[in-house]
Amino acid sequence: MRIRKRKTRWLARFPALLHSAPGSCSSGFCHAQVLFQYPVPKSLATTVANASFFFCFGGKTYTALEEAAKRFQELKAQRESKEALEIERNSRKPPPYKHIKSNKVVGKVQIQVADLSEIPRCNCKPADENPCGLESECLNRMLQYECHPQVCPAGERCQNQCFTKRLYPEAEIIKTDRRGWGLRTKRNIKKGEFVNEYVGELIDEEECRLRIKRAHENSVTNFYMLTVTK
Repeated sequence: MRIRKRKTRWLARFPALLHSAPGSCSSGFCHAQVLFQYPVPKSLATTVANASFFFCFGGKTYTALEEAAKRFQELKAQRESKEALEIERNSRKPPPYKHIKSNKVVGKVQIQVADLSEIPRCNCKPADENPCGLESECLNRMLQYECHPQVCPAGERCQNQCFTKRLYPEAEIIKTDRRGWGLRTKRNIKKGEFVNEYVGELIDEEECRLRIKRAHENSVTNFYMLTVTK
């Protein structure tokens, strides 16, 4: 079937296609190989085999492939995201990231500041051999609390302030077989010894749901989130 080109566009009706299109008209357009002259703006035209293909619904003009084109763009974005992830997996260098030393608040999250009078104090003394150390009888360490520098009786000799002083064991970046990039310490760690602090963004539940949804859409499955209790 040939479609003649003029200043106004022609509507080619293909029932097999239109009946499967959302909102397609059923009456008056059921005969194959019939042309209907229908003027439409050039900006709305969608070319299918060198012909403009439209359907009418509710007095408005729509492109029959409008939803298909939208879905195509979504699938294209997902494919590009998967390709980027594959490139990242095969890369010998870790992806770029910004190093931060403390948690970053995002959105409506509020950080509560502790009252010094409510912070637990240990009974360690500066004269002890290893005040607040691993083998000491530090009450805070037994309860898995860190001593606060402003209230600890051991003062500067306190060995239970790894978070505050950022006393992390030296580590290196490594690439795992199935879990992406990670950190590995360069020395053995003793039982009960402090390893590292998990630092990141503090987000609310709404932002968390949005990020999980976005991760699933981009086929990202290796992500880790922690819940901060009040």
